[in-house]
Amino acid sequence: GKWQAREVRRCADAAEAEGSCAESAVVAEWRPQGYGFVHVQDGRRAYIHRSALPQGGDLEVGASLAVVLGEDPRNPGKWCVERIAGSPAPQERCAGVVSEWSPRGFGFATFEDGRRAYLHSSQCQGAHLDIGERIVATVVPDDRMPGKWQAQGVERCAGDSPATGA
Repeated sequence: GKWQAREVRRCADAAEAEGSCAESAVVAEWRPQGYGFVHVQDGRRAYIHRSALPQGGDLEVGASLAVVLGEDPRNPGKWCVERIAGSPAPQERCAGVVSEWSPRGFGFATFEDGRRAYLHSSQCQGAHLDIGERIVATVVPDDRMPGKWQAQGVERCAGDSPATGA
């Protein structure tokens, strides 16, 4: 696919890179050995090691980060997180609308931030959803489909009735 830059900033030094040139990313994988991968907002996947964390420690899958990326010296053509700008943000819940639903218990939703995410009934307390129904969920990278999103902890919006009239 093709990419379009929406906002371009030139970082004059490392101090500026810590803030305004940091990129949004979400932890997609984290292993107990102290490394994993993040999905950057622009669709790239980058390696992250515990040494990039200001305090060391571990990350949780789904955590939002502001990262400064560089080329991975061990894997030319790939990306790695050089440092984290700030601390991990708590997972945010997003509002969305069910755009597709199969009687087999899965479908898709479109969220207010523009992401399209996979839904499964196991994340809706086993409930089946209706097309047009408003929901709130935590949207995280889909481990089975790199570059795609999945919804977790899906809840129906209170007082909302599905578009089907049910």
